[in-house]
Amino acid sequence: MRAGGSSGQTRMGSSHPAAWKRLLARLIDWAIHFLIILVVITILFTTEMYDSMSGEALALMYFGTTALLRGIFEIGFVATKGGTLGKLALGMRIQSAARYFSTQATWGQATIRGLLIDIPTLFGGVYYTVLVLLPSADDTLIALLSVLWGATWVFWLVQVLSIFGSSARRGLHDRLAGTVVTNA
Repeated sequence: MRAGGSSGQTRMGSSHPAAWKRLLARLIDWAIHFLIILVVITILFTTEMYDSMSGEALALMYFGTTALLRGIFEIGFVATKGGTLGKLALGMRIQSAARYFSTQATWGQATIRGLLIDIPTLFGGVYYTVLVLLPSADDTLIALLSVLWGATWVFWLVQVLSIFGSSARRGLHDRLAGTVVTNA
């Protein structure tokens, strides 16, 4: 059957998971991610290095570690295992749409998808890093950064809601990355 058909079947016969199932997988991913970050940050902040670091260095370390772990978690798992831990636990796979849903996403697709879905997290790190590094930043810069960060959340929400408007349950991030989420 043609992808995106009324029955929700892909060319390989796997169905597309319900939007609520994808959102539940995202919540599982966030819980795992934040648990890992908590452990890593706790370890980093309980070393002697912590005592000698400035507030600016600590902020950069925190946001850098968060972005790195988020990238490894989101991009690495999609490219090597075919899904994030949440999706895999709920029986879903992230596959390449260009390859008729038969192969997992490439590193390039996983990177595009990961950056798009995590744009609020990434921009939030930039936002707070600027605030820490430039404590005397003028109100115009802070207002501009706040508006841009809000815009990233609106973009994220559009991505999430776009899952509901697609018969193949492909969010905007999936379409832009050339991926599709299927039941395993």
